[in-house]
Amino acid sequence: MIVASLHIQALLDTPCKRCIDSQKMPTITTELTQRELEALTEYANLCGETISDLARKALLREITLADGYGADDPQYEFHMIVPAKAARSEEHKIIQENYNKIRRILGWKEIEL
Repeated sequence: MIVASLHIQALLDTPCKRCIDSQKMPTITTELTQRELEALTEYANLCGETISDLARKALLREITLADGYGADDPQYEFHMIVPAKAARSEEHKIIQENYNKIRRILGWKEIEL
């Protein structure tokens, strides 16, 4: 397993010692397989985000139902970047191929949008 540095200090009365010592913002730590890391890296690149920012945004969107009910703050939005001049049908093909590339990295079955 790869440990990606993504350690969260939950809302505790006592601040995280590591955060105080380093004077940094709290972080989340999780273990990832090599495939998971590659898939997250690929998707983050496709969205023009860092893995950390993408994870933060995706988690906050999930726990607030932002995708179904709208986000109150656009800073939590992320989207796969597609060339601006791509025709609608070409955009659809690009997005499908991007998702399938990530699914192949994970060893998952490809999908058709």
